[in-house]
Amino acid sequence: MNTLKLSICVVTYESLDMVKKFHTELIRSLDGYSEWEILYFDNSKSDEVIDYITSVKTDNVLIDFDKRNMGFSYGNNRLIINCKYDNVLLLNPDVFDITNNFWGELKLNYNKQDVLFIKLLNEDGTFQDCIGKYASFSRAFGAKVNYEAINQATPIEMGIMAFMLTSKKVLAHVGLLDCDYPLYAEDMDWCYRAKRLGYSIIYNPSLVLTHTGGGSSRTRWRNNKTQLKKYYAEEIFIKKHYKGLHKMAMLALNFVKRINNKMRSFK
Repeated sequence: MNTLKLSICVVTYESLDMVKKFHTELIRSLDGYSEWEILYFDNSKSDEVIDYITSVKTDNVLIDFDKRNMGFSYGNNRLIINCKYDNVLLLNPDVFDITNNFWGELKLNYNKQDVLFIKLLNEDGTFQDCIGKYASFSRAFGAKVNYEAINQATPIEMGIMAFMLTSKKVLAHVGLLDCDYPLYAEDMDWCYRAKRLGYSIIYNPSLVLTHTGGGSSRTRWRNNKTQLKKYYAEEIFIKKHYKGLHKMAMLALNFVKRINNKMRSFK
């Protein structure tokens, strides 16, 4: 039997039907592997998800919850500190198409000294905007990187935490996710800290899953309300990590982007 030594951390919020589909597929994909655990943290107001996971849980499926809904970062942090295995995977419950072969390929392509992100697709099979750069002038005004064209493992600045694999050692050094971010940019913040400490952030497009939360053809990611929330989260990142004139200039740029976003919403 293949050993994974893997703790899979999943934060849920309502969406019982999706969680059922996700859990069923995930358990099926892990058949034949040993030394793994799935840790759920539920932020739902209702008991539906908790009751379901409780009804299907085994010794290696654990569940915690907090009805105050303290956010994605808080939920993941609660799970991370309770992980049993060296390898830690942050995985969204809206990520699908995980097969039995996927875990073997993941083992072959993972270095414990790194942080690994993979290729995510929208439901319609289009490339999802799942990796990128930190908030910066080069990201705003520089040449755009065609991430969809990348076909081999490549160092990047950051990825979204719908799927992020790292180790307990790296997490212990970098620290937990920052709960100051109510939604979005906690991934940018964590990757920024990891990079500053010398860890490699690797994107491997040979590993592919479907992230339904990204929406069809990127529409959900790019609607005005979602984009505005991202700009406010970006402001937190700028205030935390940048200094002096750089900080002032980036805050000014962030302000302009928010104003433009609000103006577009009135059209």
